[in-house]
Amino acid sequence: MFTAREIIIFCVGLALALAICLMVGWIRSARRKSNLIRRDANRATLNAQARLSQIDGEFVLLAGDSTVAHLVLNPIADLPVIEVALPGLTSDQFHARIASILAGRRPRITVLSIGANDALQNGAGETTRGHFRDNLGKIARTVAGTQATFILSLPRIDAASPDYSHRATAMDRLNREVSAFAREQRWIYVDGAQICDAAARDGQPMASLDGLHLTPDASREITQALRQRIASVLDPDSKKPAPADRPFQA
Repeated sequence: MFTAREIIIFCVGLALALAICLMVGWIRSARRKSNLIRRDANRATLNAQARLSQIDGEFVLLAGDSTVAHLVLNPIADLPVIEVALPGLTSDQFHARIASILAGRRPRITVLSIGANDALQNGAGETTRGHFRDNLGKIARTVAGTQATFILSLPRIDAASPDYSHRATAMDRLNREVSAFAREQRWIYVDGAQICDAAARDGQPMASLDGLHLTPDASREITQALRQRIASVLDPDSKKPAPADRPFQA
């Protein structure tokens, strides 16, 4: 027969062993996910560099995380579009990739969508917001000299989503940083949620695929809105400022 003390020691040892196994499994899973993200980012970076090397003149840069994967702008106003989707990357990783892709070249128009992974991975505490603002500043310097820079709002999380709802507040807070930074830099802030809401009022539901990512219908609506805004900037005969979801400054 086992004594009470032996049973307690056994249970504690078993609990510790299970905890270690779970921790090891989590670490391996996180490492595997990180390796996959790095592999996909490397592939996307190389593809964008190869595409850009074939372009001698002006071009449009569309760069972001997984939220831009289904936004297809190419071509627009006879300008080739370098499309770079970097799923899973935070703003600091994103900046390094864009700097590597451009290698000193400047797009005529830049379209950005960044910050979602900062919120999902790190929340929106003061430290995260500070790093995010710093990284936005680095990105701004990398694309400085463009005719116009557009930045998309961070995606609006479905509160009922089991996977993302816990980060809804963080996403909103970082989105306020995006909007404020756009005003400071005289960028054009494009509110994707507002665009989707307007389409929904016209009878086209815009629910997300999984609580975060856009449906094909939502992607089309935002792409169309971007095309209109970019065309307005590129049109030398246009007397109107590009439409925007916040007061446009140019």
